[in-house]
Amino acid sequence: MTNRFMVHPLKLAVSLATALFSAAMALCLAGLGRWGASLLFLAVAALFLSVSLVFGAFITVDAGGVRRSVLGKVSRELPWDRIAEVGVAGSKIFNRNNPKKTGSLYIYFSPVPMTEEQRFDMMLNWPPREQLFFLYTEQRINAVQLLWSGEIQTYNSGDLHF
Repeated sequence: MTNRFMVHPLKLAVSLATALFSAAMALCLAGLGRWGASLLFLAVAALFLSVSLVFGAFITVDAGGVRRSVLGKVSRELPWDRIAEVGVAGSKIFNRNNPKKTGSLYIYFSPVPMTEEQRFDMMLNWPPREQLFFLYTEQRINAVQLLWSGEIQTYNSGDLHF
């Protein structure tokens, strides 16, 4: 059974819209001869286009492992035997000790076991470079649970338990 999920559809839509708007503004300003402002908007467009590539990637979860593909090309792959930890982590790490305020929840796949401090650092420096990740939904975690036999770790995930 193969499941394919976009990393974060809403963040893709917002970042892509911002990139397109900024590119259009850069073209308009270039047409008016405002080269400095045009370059600034072009830089903003490039920045948000790179964000679009991160959150618009697809994560494939199947019996072979977990793969991230960007624009149809596999950019990172972790077979199940190289995954040391699967977890769910909340992005709002400074929640003033209110466990119900978790922010966006993400499912992550790590090639090394992580401590609480490493999970904190991962969420502080989001998005991570070493782990594969995608937005948490019940459908997505169910697809992972069918293929992952180990324990699913939680960090800043509120009342969520597995």
